[in-house]
Amino acid sequence: TTNVSPSGAGTISSGGVYNCGASATVTATAISPYVFDHWSGDLSGSTNPDSITMNADKSVTANFIINPNTVYFQNVGNQTVGSNFSVQVMIYNTSELFTALYDIRFNSSILSYQTTNSSSAIGVGTGFAVFELDPGSLGDDGLLRIIVDYGAYDEGISGSGYLCYINFSTISTGTSPLNFVSGQGNLPGKLQLVKPDESVISPVYWMNGSVTVQ
Repeated sequence: TTNVSPSGAGTISSGGVYNCGASATVTATAISPYVFDHWSGDLSGSTNPDSITMNADKSVTANFIINPNTVYFQNVGNQTVGSNFSVQVMIYNTSELFTALYDIRFNSSILSYQTTNSSSAIGVGTGFAVFELDPGSLGDDGLLRIIVDYGAYDEGISGSGYLCYINFSTISTGTSPLNFVSGQGNLPGKLQLVKPDESVISPVYWMNGSVTVQ
């Protein structure tokens, strides 16, 4: 038998019935924003895929985690042409976040950028966000530059939540990436989380997303 922890974080293959002495290969596949961490039950370690000898009934659990300072897109369902929708840029378990700077690349033939709403309350208080979309200074209309500024809080903010809402309308069918990118536009952008002392938070995990328009 196979299990996933926490529920919904990923999948695990190869549950079923085997001949005695056979080797069963198990593979864990994470669902964003989770990553595979380790096996538990009758299998240990973090090798993925791994195998287990079936000399008795076995139970294996695939354990997944979200890394601290993971920035990712809220999963949104399929959209229809001519509709409006919002997607959240999320952050997990950050500490002393003062400023977040990031660029997002999307397909401007499928999605049309509308507006960006203010950042969430993470930890104590609320922040405010500065947003900019070009075709002017950034170079094209498929690149969104976002700066989230929690400068009102001397020690920054700590916790999990969303950094902003981005509002789009749909133009045509297809799948548009929502990719975090650096070094693009004019001036070149950054993917960066910064503390109040201006030091860069590291490591940070930037996890891309997508939207499908049917």
